[in-house]
Formats: sequence, structure tokens, C-alpha cells
Amino acid sequence: MGMVTANEYMERIAAMNSTVWLDGEKIRGPVTKHPAFTSVIKSKANLYDLVHKPEYRAILQADDGSSNFSWEPMTTRERLAKRRLATQLWQMKMPAYSDVLLNMGIRSQHLLVRKIILRLPVSNYGEAIEQLYENAKRADLTFTHTFVNPKAKKSTSFFSKEEEQPIAAKVVDETDAGIVIEGARCSPLKAELPMKSYCPQDRRITCSLSPFLLTQKDPFRGRSYSKDSLFDEPYSSQFEEGDAIVVFDSVFIPWERVFLYKNEELAKRLFFDTGLESALLFHASNRQIVKTEWILGIANEMVNTLKIGQFQHIQQKVSEIITALEAMRGFVYSSEMQAEINLYGMMVPKAAPLKTAVSYYQNTYGRLVEIIQLIGASNFIATPNEKDFESEIAPLLERFMGGYEASAKDRIRLFRLAKDLTMGDFGSRQTQFERYFYGDPIRLQSGLCLDYNLEPYSSRVRNFLEKLK
Repeated sequence: MGMVTANEYMERIAAMNSTVWLDGEKIRGPVTKHPAFTSVIKSKANLYDLVHKPEYRAILQADDGSSNFSWEPMTTRERLAKRRLATQLWQMKMPAYSDVLLNMGIRSQHLLVRKIILRLPVSNYGEAIEQLYENAKRADLTFTHTFVNPKAKKSTSFFSKEEEQPIAAKVVDETDAGIVIEGARCSPLKAELPMKSYCPQDRRITCSLSPFLLTQKDPFRGRSYSKDSLFDEPYSSQFEEGDAIVVFDSVFIPWERVFLYKNEELAKRLFFDTGLESALLFHASNRQIVKTEWILGIANEMVNTLKIGQFQHIQQKVSEIITALEAMRGFVYSSEMQAEINLYGMMVPKAAPLKTAVSYYQNTYGRLVEIIQLIGASNFIATPNEKDFESEIAPLLERFMGGYEASAKDRIRLFRLAKDLTMGDFGSRQTQFERYFYGDPIRLQSGLCLDYNLEPYSSRVRNFLEKLK
């Protein structure tokens, strides 16, 4: 198969018959037909068709044309640059968290497992993850992931027998055929859409679920922000991705779908030694670059529509967005220029600039949102909706709400776009997502401080002071 089309993607999602609960009701029938999911599934499906378009093949397909770019290992500096361009192109088409990071993560894990895990007594782990990679590449599978445990209370150890009913997903039984998982994990993205599920950061459980097992994995979907009108909510109506609690109800995982087990040290090495962390951050930073470009474009359109570009306080606000954009680009280019081949043949971007980028963006995105709100000011108040413009009061709206050079409908369309991205349910979730993306901001900054090599700079100061004696 190699590279699926939009129709093929939607058909196989529909065929999975996943168990999903939303708003207190169990969804009946394919999720592709449910109004809460149809728009985001269609938007995601369009990415698959994008790969097949002749004008994008050089960027979105592997060099040999056998798969999309996300399955192509980053083994050279040229491929790393290609990954940047491809990630940004995909992000321009769908402002969401694409599968690049998970596919790249699997490739990195596969290489490490072949080098390290095959040396262990239980060598089938390495063979299992290599087989998964080859099958997934051939079928062009989609993956999602779980990072966070439920917030009910502090759970006990993954292997503890103290809990009668496990909260955090953990192994509750082992057999000669595999393991049984009970409990739940929080999934921030696409819990109802994947062909496979994958737990990349769990120190003791790293596994994939076969499609038939997904029927035993029940996502409790959070409230959907999806809307019907492209005019009223242009983002929510196309790109809304909700959260979910993924429940493992005594899910059996065969050993061929278990890649790490009861080996915390190896799990840590898997994340850092392979360059997986840098690959994840490289993807994330490029996503954030495109998001910032979009915010800058919205801000400029608002300024032009309102004819307020001559005011210095407006220029200062727009320049803040420009500064954020160029800073993020600088972080990514720095990491790319300092990339090195690791022990497993992967061209790994420098981690320090990327860690700085995600930390910087956590503290910056809220300000970017605020700038849009400040530029728009009272223009966000009492904005008519699509039905208003289709009614008999449309001439009055045109008379009283038109812009200097834009019609009332075009002006309101722009401000509803800005409002949807920065205010309301969808926009507020986006702000919260960026504020806590990749973890607690304080802990990330603390880690950056502790991991950064400060000694060269301290030694310069000591040497200078020594010369003064």
C-alpha cells in the first residue's frame, strides 16, 4: 500500500468500530459519520491526498517514493531539512499535532532496539518493534499516544497489588502469551481516530494495540468544540481535536506487541540515546513556527482592515509577534545546523536550542493571543453570525459594520477567525495546550538549567578574574 489516500484512510477508520463515549452517550456507528468528528477526520484525511499531489511529492514523499516523508529516517542533513519543510507544509494545511513525531519515534526506537535489545536474553522485543515498523510503513498506519495518568489521585506503583481497581493503566497479569493491562490514560489527541495506539514515555509499558484490541479500549471523549459553520467558527468547524480518557478494560497485549517491559533504564536510554527527544522537539518547534506565522498574518490583516497601522503601539504589538517568529526560526535553524549523526545512524538535531524553543513558546504564546485580542478590541463584540448575513437585515449589517475597504461580511469573517483562534472554547483550549505543551513550564525550565553545559561560560569569568590578581 505504501501511501494511502483520504478515502482509504476514512474507510479504515470507519471499519474499526471503536467504542467511544461522548456527552454521556455511546456513539453508534462509524465515528466518521458522527458530527463531532466528521470535520476533523476530513481535514486529517486531506493530508493523505496532499502526499499524492505532484507539486508536493519532492517534500512529502520519501526519496524512493515508497512512503510518505514521516517514515523516511533522518540520516542526512538534507533529510533533516526536508523533514522541517514537510512538517511545516503539513502544519499549514491542518493546525494540529500530526503523526510525524510518532512515526519518527517508532523509527528511532526500531534502530535502538535492533542495536541494544537484541543483546538481551529476551530478544524478541527488538524483532517485534522492527516488524511493527515495517508493517506500519507498508500500510501507512496512523498512531496516537498517551502521556498522562488520570488525575483522580496519586496511584500506586504499576506493579503494586494494593489497588483493587487500578486507576493509572498498569499490568495486572502476565501469561506465556502476553500481558493484561487495566486502568486508564489521558490521551490529548485523536483517541477515537487511530489505527494503532502507542505509549512512548511509560517507563515500564511500551506497547501497541492491534486494531481488534481497540474495541476493548474505550475512549471517554471530552466535550466536543466542533461547530457547523465555516463562517462563524472557521477553526472549530474543521480542526477541533478533543481530549479523551482511554480506558483499558482488561486489554490483552500479546508479547509481539510489547517492546519494553520492566526495564526502566533501557526506557530512559530509548528516549535520549536514540535522539527521539530531539526528533519530537524538532517536530513541535516547526509546528509552533507555522502557528506563529498564522497569528502574524491574522494580526496584519486586522491592522490593514482597521487602518490602524500608523499607530506606534500597534507597530510595537506586531513587532512582538515578529520577534517571537524569528526567535523560533532561529532555535530550529540552530538545532539543524548543529545536528550530528548518532551511534545509530540518525541525524539528530541539537537538543538544547529545541528545549529552549518549547520553553520559550510556553511563556510566549499567551502573549501572542493577548496581542490579537488587544488589536481587535471592541471589534470582537456583537459580531453577527452567518445566519444574520443570510437574513433580511443583511443590508443593515453592510451599512453599519462595513470596513474601510472590506465588506461587512468579509470584515466580520476575519474577526470571527481571530476570535475562534484566541477566544472561546477552541481558542482557550489552544492557549492551555501551548502553555503546558511538553510538560510543566517550571520543571522544563529547571531541567534546561540543570542540563545545560554552563561550565565553559563560568570558566571564562574565572579566567578573567584570575588575570586581575
